[in-house]
Amino acid sequence: MQDGKYNEQVYMPEINWRDVDYQLRYSPHAQEQMLSKGIDEAPNFINLSQVDIVEMEVANGKPFKVLARQPYDGEYDIVHVILLKSLVVKTVWLNHRDDKHRTLKNRSQYVQKGVLKWDLRKQGAGI
Repeated sequence: MQDGKYNEQVYMPEINWRDVDYQLRYSPHAQEQMLSKGIDEAPNFINLSQVDIVEMEVANGKPFKVLARQPYDGEYDIVHVILLKSLVVKTVWLNHRDDKHRTLKNRSQYVQKGVLKWDLRKQGAGI
């Protein structure tokens, strides 16, 4: 997989994430964000095969960071930036469910369309 940043509005390779619930750890910054943004209950687990991966960063051919979005309540989605190796949430916020952030300012900073498919269910280690 080509190194760089991927965004679903530009190009996101097809990835078959493992169907596993991973336990999250929230960084001090993420915990501060939860308090300041009024996030009372953040998920302790995430299944990457069941959330919307909006953005992903790849280094050395492997995903190392994702921006994952999933339902929070009837009005909001919760968005996590997760470091995959440690499953640490770097930051977290709420987005209104109707807000799909469809306006990227600089599309050139993302990997452009290619033909890639990666099946993490067949990988020996990692997420």
